[in-house]
Amino acid sequence: MTDEDVKKLRRVVREEVTVIVEEKVAVIVEEKLKPVNKKLTILWDQAEKVAFALDEVNETLEVHSEVLRRIEANSENDSDDIHKINKRVVVLENTAGIVPPPELTV
Repeated sequence: MTDEDVKKLRRVVREEVTVIVEEKVAVIVEEKLKPVNKKLTILWDQAEKVAFALDEVNETLEVHSEVLRRIEANSENDSDDIHKINKRVVVLENTAGIVPPPELTV
């Protein structure tokens, strides 16, 4: 057997061994990753559920925030109206000589 034949034989053996090793490694990796993939799938499903629930919470929060802004605006208007009415009542009470009890004053 010549030196060239030995090189060819080594090359062929190396290629065959490489193919066999790669196949075995792929099988081992796949077997080892099966439980991890299963857990990742479960976690992904849970994350999707949380994301969906969070979307619903955000929608509700937006609606509630808008309602609160309206209530705040109305409350400010009501407060202004109360002060105006209080001024008028004080003038009327002073003119009529009425002394209101402390629990009824604003």
